[in-house]
Amino acid sequence: MSIEATISNYYNSLAAMNPQGWLDSLADDAAIYDPVGKPALNPEKDSEKLFTILTNFYSKFEIERESLFIVNNEVAVKWKMIVVSKNGKEANAEGITTF
Repeated sequence: MSIEATISNYYNSLAAMNPQGWLDSLADDAAIYDPVGKPALNPEKDSEKLFTILTNFYSKFEIERESLFIVNNEVAVKWKMIVVSKNGKEANAEGITTF
């Protein structure tokens, strides 16, 4: 799978709240630092907790890739996120994720 396809699968699976699709887009030894500076999360071990929080809290979860920068096997993605909580409150965020 190409880097672009893998990144698309990652974000599409996250927005669809599809933990298996999201895990399938990650390397077996992936570690997630979110936010930067926090201890690493193990996606395989911690994905159920993450996706349970997402599905319990949000009625809408959209994440859009705005820019994709690829250098060799490293990628930076600028993204924008819009969420609506189950109580109807909306929030926006944006950031950059590196792979």
